Amino acid sequence: MAKDVAIVHHADRRTDVHMPYAPGIVVTRGRLVFLSGVTAAAVYHSHPHRDEEFDLPSTMREQAVLAMENLKKTLEAAGCGLRDLVSATRFLTDVREQDDLNRVWADYLEGHLPTTTTVEVSRLATHPRCKIEISDPDPQTPKRSDRPGEAVAVLDDPDPQTPSARTAAATPSRSSMTRIAFVGLGAMGSRLARRLLEAKHPVTGYNRTAAKARALEAAGLKLAPSPRAAVEGAVAVFSMVTDDAALRALALGENGIVAGLGRGAVWAEMSTVSPAVTRELGAVVAARGAAMLDAPVSGSTITVERGAASIAVGGERDALERVRPYLAAMAPGGITHVGPLGLAKTMKIATNLGLAVQMLAFAEAVLLAEKAGIARETAVEALLKSVIASPMVKYRGPYVVGTMAREAWFNVGMMQKDLQLALDQGHATGVTLPTTALAQQWLTMARGLGLGERDLGALFDVLAGLSGLPPSPNT
Repeated sequence: MAKDVAIVHHADRRTDVHMPYAPGIVVTRGRLVFLSGVTAAAVYHSHPHRDEEFDLPSTMREQAVLAMENLKKTLEAAGCGLRDLVSATRFLTDVREQDDLNRVWADYLEGHLPTTTTVEVSRLATHPRCKIEISDPDPQTPKRSDRPGEAVAVLDDPDPQTPSARTAAATPSRSSMTRIAFVGLGAMGSRLARRLLEAKHPVTGYNRTAAKARALEAAGLKLAPSPRAAVEGAVAVFSMVTDDAALRALALGENGIVAGLGRGAVWAEMSTVSPAVTRELGAVVAARGAAMLDAPVSGSTITVERGAASIAVGGERDALERVRPYLAAMAPGGITHVGPLGLAKTMKIATNLGLAVQMLAFAEAVLLAEKAGIARETAVEALLKSVIASPMVKYRGPYVVGTMAREAWFNVGMMQKDLQLALDQGHATGVTLPTTALAQQWLTMARGLGLGERDLGALFDVLAGLSGLPPSPNT
């Protein structure tokens, strides 16, 4: 808890706080922490220590580590700590270095994820209105939640001429600072939402079949009766649905996602759908004063559970930074910004076509070895130790020998939907996709044999039957 009034000035800094990372800090009733100090460059103007010589680390990561160490010590001197942070505005002279900065913040905050806004400026200098907010211990002000990151702080009226004032207008209001909504709580959506809940973020969710989301209520999810009800008041919105038609159905209409979006909210759409429908909805979202990102997940349900999923993101960088902490909680495997809205969907489609192509080649390799006299289990073991052992092959190698879970991680029908998106994109852009087209035909054969709800590993069973060999024990 912060003291009623605490002042830690440059002149009184702790001896283990190294310049140029020694901010002056003022805490008033725990509501605001004012930082006036440089955190990433030795550029000082009218500063009490401007004549000191500073040994500036050479890399952003080293600079960020030193800055976080000093911030932690300075906050401790004021009677609070890093877990009391609610939001921060960070200034960089080169926004391309923010990924290194974000990684250091994530290491230090250990799952506690305050809202951050990153601003690119021409130079860094001391300024009394660079702010970091901490949770409010004053009993006369709104009560602090027991859940980390859920408390909010009151922002005073900043000088409209300062950089922090320009970014404050885009900061979510007090009533909605940490509200998150998740629409579509199926196999993937429910696991992503659970990761948010495990990171102590308050989540309101909606699923067309409410019964399938009941298990998340025990983990803290608040279930809403409609997409609009889930989204209203949320600063960050996420969705995960099956296809274009399902996305339009949940997004549009008087009870849809778009109707509930507030000004300044960010909607990150995580499904594998067409880039065209994504851009179509993006225009509608922008008209409401909100922002849209496409942020599809690379990985299966098991990948999400293991914390190995990654996300490609399309859309404005500023919008990405506002939801980056939540995306990082869902996909610790990494976040890659690929360009404008819609391109992340293209990236996901390009990634997913490799799943079926790899599975088809893996099935051929196993069957060729088996027909030549090598035991199936031995062939699989050898391939999983070889240079072709991609994560996809490692996940589905067990399918062939019957040791994979019977639940379909990614069924034939869904795989065909993604391959068709790839073939349509290839046709539109003039890119030939011969192996994708071939894999699509084999998946059609699998569906014709009644395997449409099986995992895409069922490609093995189709080829095995045509080779005179038994199917997987999973069949």
